Amino acid sequence: MNRLSSLLALGAIVVAGAFAGTAAQASANPSIAFNVHNADSSASMVRTSTTSNISGITTPPAAILAGGYDPASGYALFTGTALAHIGDSVSASVQYANAGNTSFNVCTFNMQITRLGASSYKAHYWISEFGTNCTVPSDLTNSNGDFTGTTYTLGWKT
Repeated sequence: MNRLSSLLALGAIVVAGAFAGTAAQASANPSIAFNVHNADSSASMVRTSTTSNISGITTPPAAILAGGYDPASGYALFTGTALAHIGDSVSASVQYANAGNTSFNVCTFNMQITRLGASSYKAHYWISEFGTNCTVPSDLTNSNGDFTGTTYTLGWKT
């Protein structure tokens, strides 16, 4: 009987540890470090909108000359809320256009982090407008949802 009690107690500790590990990973706020590059050879770009979960970007929005970056140095940060369950996701978007006429060359850059498993997260990027010259990184995966070890570049171009 003592062995059975010990075995059950050990099993309970293992299960509790597994749940604690999953909860600890879910408690971290997923994030992406990024910048936006004006890859055009002559036109300036300007940010026309952004979601509130993005920080570190040029404020107030200003024209970014050809070849420049927003922010000019370092990176901007998309920070989401904790993803408690597998399948949960959080998104952000930032939009740029031609500084000379904000109706032209619009690119809405979208970023989404999804929890794929207990220790598996995916960063997915896409552009809302079809047929633009804008670019985004390939999808990425990691074990904790923290995509800040590298600055990922979004590219704007007319």
